[in-house]
Amino acid sequence: KKIHKLYSILREEMFFRMVTTEQQTQPGSKDVKELQFTQVLNVGREIKFERATGKTMFKSSIDSDLELLAMENGQTEWFGVVDMKQKTAILELKRTCDASHSHHWITINKQKYLSIQMGKNKICMFKVVQKEAGKYEFVDDRKYRITVMGEINFCEFDAQFEHILLVVNKTALQIRSMRDVKTVLKTIK
Repeated sequence: KKIHKLYSILREEMFFRMVTTEQQTQPGSKDVKELQFTQVLNVGREIKFERATGKTMFKSSIDSDLELLAMENGQTEWFGVVDMKQKTAILELKRTCDASHSHHWITINKQKYLSIQMGKNKICMFKVVQKEAGKYEFVDDRKYRITVMGEINFCEFDAQFEHILLVVNKTALQIRSMRDVKTVLKTIK
């Protein structure tokens, strides 16, 4: 009990110091209040989609190296990618589920991929191939395709993209290695 109390006091003291101490900034870094944001793209006004329906996007993410914007509409099965430099839609997909917050830009062995939940129980990894300047192709890499029994409720990757974590059937967390996504390394229920 005394150890637990001591730990609790130390934790509270550390939290108090973190809250009351002025944040130290690294040389050359700016406070977020000093940053100025410039609108680069207005998707609603500047981009024409062939298959998009609805006006609500549940998740958008940018791969800053490729300057590509991925978007998904969780109310419909639509998914799209925009080339921000060219200001054009370069990929539109119809998924078989209305999954939201279910895509990720990832890097595997220095190769860019776009991970998308394409069905209630399926995640596909699309290799992003640059054909020529400003021209991209998305190739379904079946080696990284994941299909589960039941339903995928959530997926996330670790920081180095060595593992993928899946919540399956709202009851189990699966951990899989990106070296062999077909094999479940660990299940936590």
